[in-house]
Amino acid sequence: MSLLKQSTSFLVLQEILDSEEKGDPNKSLGFRSVKALVTKMAALIGNAQKLPMCDRCGTRVVGVFMKLWDHHHHPECYLCTDCSTNLKEKGHFFMEDQIHCEKHAWKWVTPPKG
Repeated sequence: MSLLKQSTSFLVLQEILDSEEKGDPNKSLGFRSVKALVTKMAALIGNAQKLPMCDRCGTRVVGVFMKLWDHHHHPECYLCTDCSTNLKEKGHFFMEDQIHCEKHAWKWVTPPKG
């Protein structure tokens, strides 16, 4: 007869129960010592010179950002240059190093009337 393999969860719980019976203060009540995760972002924050600059507001970008070629923007700074409409779900047109909504992009491609 083969032995049944226990799940990892079961084994952890069993270890906690066993240590509680032995009076081990480090493992009582299911608590364990853990270290905080070190993420890429945390490493970058420690070295602020590597963080990109937002082209609109001029501050360092930490976290989520929009990258348009060599230009970086905070999501809240991803706005039409002319009307300040947020372009997050609308898309953009990039002309002469500025971003525009569709309405204002047309002024760059159509000649003036008259």
